[in-house]
Amino acid sequence: MINHMPLMRGQGLYVVDYVDQKISFQKGIEDLLGYSPEEYTIELITNSYHPEEEDRIGAIVKSALEFGFNNPVSMVECKLFVTNRVRCKSGKYKWLLRQSAPLETSRNGFMISNVNLITDIDFMKPEKISWLMTGDNIDQDAFNKKVLSAYCDLFTQRELEILDLLIRRMSSKEIADQLFVSKNTVDTHRRNMLKKVGLKNSIELIEFVKRYQINEL
Repeated sequence: MINHMPLMRGQGLYVVDYVDQKISFQKGIEDLLGYSPEEYTIELITNSYHPEEEDRIGAIVKSALEFGFNNPVSMVECKLFVTNRVRCKSGKYKWLLRQSAPLETSRNGFMISNVNLITDIDFMKPEKISWLMTGDNIDQDAFNKKVLSAYCDLFTQRELEILDLLIRRMSSKEIADQLFVSKNTVDTHRRNMLKKVGLKNSIELIEFVKRYQINEL
């Protein structure tokens, strides 16, 4: 069935066999990313995430796999959608949408392999990574908190202190006075935090922190 699955231009497909820990099938990958079938391995996939995103993407993928390995999953209902930058063989990074779903399950319904359809969305120029896990038996809040713990780990203790004060709508000057540091130091921390989570301004950062309760993880 997978052999005959049609691909559009700018798409690739691969199957991960978690029993043998290998890519058991692929097509369209060389045209899309430049890697030959011999080169395109699980290790290469894991090491090809953009350095700014690798911790977060790693957390997303790890959380999804742990769910699939430890819970009965539906091959129809359970899907993971992720957008992030991936390194091509040329060294260029390209935005991709990955759609993953269980392909084979054990007798008890636990995932033993999955199929991944990747689509070139570089023309859309997304500004940040995104993810969505779907499925009737998935606790979205628990899944999101598991993933978002990686964001918490990205922030230093000082940055978390500044986040708490930002949520209280304090200005950089007020935060600096509260923490006995310079305004420039606070502004530097704010820029670093925005870069870490791929957001554009402090309003987005505050909304993000409140939505996912980052400062409480």
